[in-house]
Formats: sequence, C-alpha cells, structure tokens
Amino acid sequence: TVTVTAEDASVTYGDAATNNGVIYEGFVSGEDAETLDLSVSYTYTAPAADGVTGSAYVAGSDAGAYVITPQVAETDNYSFESMTGTLTVNKKELTEEMFTVASQEFIYDKSEKTPKVTGVDGSLMDENDFSVSCRDNVNAGDNAVAVITAAEGGNYTGSIEKNFSIKPAAITIAAKQGTSAYNATIPELEWEVKAGSFADDEDKESLDIKAVTSVKKGYAVGTYKDAVTVSYRENSNYVITPEAADYTVTSARLTVTAEGYSGVYDGKEHSIDVTAKTGKFLTKATVYYGEVTIGASNYLNETVSSTTAPEFSNVGEH
Repeated sequence: TVTVTAEDASVTYGDAATNNGVIYEGFVSGEDAETLDLSVSYTYTAPAADGVTGSAYVAGSDAGAYVITPQVAETDNYSFESMTGTLTVNKKELTEEMFTVASQEFIYDKSEKTPKVTGVDGSLMDENDFSVSCRDNVNAGDNAVAVITAAEGGNYTGSIEKNFSIKPAAITIAAKQGTSAYNATIPELEWEVKAGSFADDEDKESLDIKAVTSVKKGYAVGTYKDAVTVSYRENSNYVITPEAADYTVTSARLTVTAEGYSGVYDGKEHSIDVTAKTGKFLTKATVYYGEVTIGASNYLNETVSSTTAPEFSNVGEH
C-alpha cells in the first residue's frame, strides 16, 4: 500500500480550487509515480460535520479551510491510501475597482451626506459584504470621503476610500431700492433673498451681507441706476448671485411759514410775514407774492408776481 498525501494549497475567495500535487510513500525501490504512469484526481470539500461529508467547494464558496482529497486508481501491484491536505481560501482584499459611487447631486445644507455605494465584484459581492462610513461630508467641495470597510467575518478584508462631491448652495440676494431726500442722511439699506436659502441663521450671519450704495449725502436730485449693491463675505459653501437696485434722491422739503394779519380797520397798510427755513445747502430762499395763483409757469411774470409783499388797508380778505 502506498500512502498518497495531498500537499496544502491556497486560493483567494472567488478563485477556482487548485492543488500542489501529492507526496507518495511506499513504492518498491526503483519505482515511482512517473514510472508507473499514475494519474491523480482531487476532490475539494468542506470539512465533514457530524460524520456527514461536507459540500463540494466551488468558486465563490466562503473563505475558510477545505479538505483536499487525492484519488489514485489501484494497479496490479499497488493499492493507495489517500491522506488529505488543506485548501485554504483566503479573504479577498478590497480594491477601488470593486465599487461604484452613485452620481448623486449633493447640495450643501449643513447635514452629513452619505452616497449610495454598490459592490461590483462580479456576482460575488452583495451589500452585506461591506459597510460605508463617511468623513469630511458636510462642507461643499470635492474632498468628501466614503470609507468602505469589509464586513467582519465575511469573505473580504481591508478597507478603501472613494471621494465624492458636495456642491455649494446657490443663493440670489437682491438689494432693495433706496431713496432719500436731497442732503438727507443716507438711510440703512435693505436686501432680500430672491432664490435659495441659508442652512441656518449662523451661516447667514457669517456671510455678513449688507446693502450699500455709492450715493452720498449731497448728491443731486435724480435716480442713480444700480447704485445699491450687495456686499458679502466669501464662503465656499455658497455661490452668491447679487442683484443691484436703483437709488433715488428726491427734492428736499423747504419749510415756509406764513403769518397773516387780522385786526380792526385802522386805515393803515398791513401785510403778510413769510419766512423760509434755510440750511447748509440752501442759504437763500426768494419768496414770490401774487394776488392771483402763481406757480412754476408764471412766478417770474412781473405782471402777476413780485418779491415784495403786497400791503392792504381796506376791510376784507386779501
């Protein structure tokens, strides 16, 4: 009887079974497997359990240890006793090529993002073979990382990283139209969000958004196109589109006070007392009087108006 012992061998999960041959012991001197033209076949099975032979190994069987059993047909002079070896199926190392990250459009909103990751290692891998965790997955940019780790006790080992992107939030901020009277102090200007939104008030405050204008106190009356603009602090989590607005300087109000006369007839001439309040930019005001209604079209007509206040002595309203 010749003892035939299978050499141990190893493969990686997913590979077909292989062997490293056998060792023979017990041939008569001068004879061996080659001179006898022996052929060996092999079976690969899971270890027996409770006396029941294990199932046959096939490519894709779980990682672990399997039994290699050699078989040699008897010859006229020899019988053969098979001694098993061990086929070790090693776990497969994860690689980037085994996974795809779904083309999802993530927009910054201050929440953590986790992409859908799919295993693509032929028909071998499913979602139970790995787990996904992420880091740097809040702020906008191309450096968010999905960390893919082999499941404990599974057929894979190791971990790999794949990058994914988070786009900045788009916001349109519009300045509101501004207005003030000639020579008045420029008021605090306002703005509004026309499109998009902030993740929260903290982000909104961090942008330090203001509506500002190039119009200064003392600018002439008129409308200044797009003179109100939006200023803000740059933030990589937002793409800001500002919209300008017009600023209008209106005519200043001139305060004119008229004090008439009311009394008993005394034969004397009486008139009206008119005063116009002036200031830094209006140092002189000319008052025009008329006994008919006067305005912009006729106040310079000397036949109906005068810069001298009229006087009246007769009884009546003048």
